[in-house]
Amino acid sequence: APPDDGLGAALFDIAQEETARAGLPAYEISNHARAGEESRHNLLYWTGGDYVGAGPGAHGRLTEEGARIATETPLKPEDYLAAVELYGVGANLVESLSDEAMLIERLSMGLRLAEGIALDAPLRAALAPLEGRIARLSEDGLLAFDDNRLAATAEGRRVLNAVLMEIFA
Repeated sequence: APPDDGLGAALFDIAQEETARAGLPAYEISNHARAGEESRHNLLYWTGGDYVGAGPGAHGRLTEEGARIATETPLKPEDYLAAVELYGVGANLVESLSDEAMLIERLSMGLRLAEGIALDAPLRAALAPLEGRIARLSEDGLLAFDDNRLAATAEGRRVLNAVLMEIFA
C-alpha cells in the first residue's frame, strides 16, 4: 500500500536531502542530476517541446501551424497493433488542444522544474486573469513570481497538484 501523505512527504524530504548531499540536486520534482547531466529526453516534456508517441500507451505532442496537437495510442499491445494494421497508425486520439488546455499543460509540466517557466509575452497575457491567485500563492511561499519567471518554490513543488488546482480553480 502507498504511504499516507505524512509519511510520503517525509520520504520525499529525505530523498531531496540525500540526493543533494550526494551532489545530485533536484532539477525537477522527481529527478536529480549533476549540473549539465539532466535528462534531455524528459526536459523536452517539461519545457513543452514536440515529441512523437509511438507504441502501446504512448502519448505525443506536436505543433502544427501554431496548434498544439495531442496524440494517444491504445494501452493494450493487441489494440495498438490492430489499429496499425487497420489504419496504418496506432493513434486512437488526435486532438488540437484549446488555449486553456495548453496553459494548464504548460504550467503543470513547467512548474515541475526547479527553474520554473520563463515568462514570454504570450504566457504573461494568458496568466493575466490568474495573477491574483498566483500572487496569493506567492505570498504563501508556494510560488516565486517576477517579470521574467514563474516557479514553484521547494515547498510548492512538494504540493504542486494542490498549487495547480488553486491556480485553475
